[in-house]
Amino acid sequence: MRISLTAAAAGLCLALACGDPGSAGQTPEAARGVRIVLITLDTLRRDSFSAASGSGSSMPRTRAFASRGWIFENYYTATPNTQPSHASLLTGLHPWEHGVVKNGVLLDDAHATLAELLRERGFATAAVVASFPLHAKFGFDQGFDVFLDDFTRDLGVEVWGGAELENAKFYSLADRVTQRALDLLQATESGRQFFWFHYFDPHEPYGDTGSPVIHVPALLKLIGTRSPAIPAALERARRAYERDNAFLDRALDRLFAALQRDAARFETHVVLASDHGESFGEGGVLGHGHHVREEQIRVPMFIVSPQIGAGARADAAGSVDIPNTIFALAGIDNRLGRGRDLTRPLVAGGAAVFGMSRPVSEPYDYVGTDGATVTIRSTRFYSARGPKMVTGDSEQLDPEPADAEIAGRIRSDFERFARALDASVGRELVDAETRRALEALGYAEPRGAPPEH
Repeated sequence: MRISLTAAAAGLCLALACGDPGSAGQTPEAARGVRIVLITLDTLRRDSFSAASGSGSSMPRTRAFASRGWIFENYYTATPNTQPSHASLLTGLHPWEHGVVKNGVLLDDAHATLAELLRERGFATAAVVASFPLHAKFGFDQGFDVFLDDFTRDLGVEVWGGAELENAKFYSLADRVTQRALDLLQATESGRQFFWFHYFDPHEPYGDTGSPVIHVPALLKLIGTRSPAIPAALERARRAYERDNAFLDRALDRLFAALQRDAARFETHVVLASDHGESFGEGGVLGHGHHVREEQIRVPMFIVSPQIGAGARADAAGSVDIPNTIFALAGIDNRLGRGRDLTRPLVAGGAAVFGMSRPVSEPYDYVGTDGATVTIRSTRFYSARGPKMVTGDSEQLDPEPADAEIAGRIRSDFERFARALDASVGRELVDAETRRALEALGYAEPRGAPPEH
């Protein structure tokens, strides 16, 4: 059963006593519930969270909270696109298995999700998502008793990619998401709870938590002129991006404080992951989506739980590992998808992580921030162990591993993934309203060459 609630219905949301272990006659210790909180952050770079050498994190509060648990230094998202990466987070499957290989494709309800299996085990399930690409119409509400997916903000433009936009709202900022999350925490009465809270703030438009606001189309127009002002414009965009991250950091701090206040009532486990990163001129790239680059793929992730200690994890982890890790934190023996349980010790020799990016259907010429023009044409996969990532396909790898046997194994893996991809057919939502909304966020292929976004 799916329930998608508007803001007006949110006040009614949860008198859900699903499998509530807190019954009369129990001691307070025995009545303590279990609360699992999955937080996904759209477009957050690793260096914005962890801080590059010589600079400070734009999210110090979130970083401080993360230091209570394990921070994964080598976490890789399944793709540099929102819908495919979240589909992997929720199913434990790679994009070539669940079929959501690009934005605008429905997550088929034939695939079991994390929320569905937790609900079967007696968990009340609720979600707040902050942007249109994760709307219920794309299948991301599977398994949730309550799914809040109404938004308050547009992009401040009337036309995008040749399509006229109606007065629709596409996303919400972190203060609203946190308030709705706090309302759900207060309203949910079950002793077994699973929440998914999604935040959108780092995503373009940059600086929309204040001013000035910088839109990617304006930057792309400037880049097309090959103007000498491009480096300064990219620097302004990065500063605005970090300002949005600071706004997000304060909103997350409110959520973390509320979770800690409930520590006497709930054993709380928090898993936070970025769905992908963002490029600000590295390799001539702006935005995300059509390139497999480290700043878009290697992103922040941490786990805070009373079941684990504190410190850094060096082994590679990926989006598909999230469901089985959450099952372990919840103390249940479910298995879902391909991932491993990250609460277990480091894997000897390092675990392998895989992912992909499928560009637009037709090749197009991409004009980079460095003035170079590159034709985007093929699906690219990646393989990572620790901090080392190899990208490419069955014919060409970048970088080429020095060990020929390892290179051959990676090519074989990529060839196998490509065959599975050919057999994986996801149903695309192509109604005009949905298409315009996705184009407005840069999530679908507009007419002509699309932005890297």
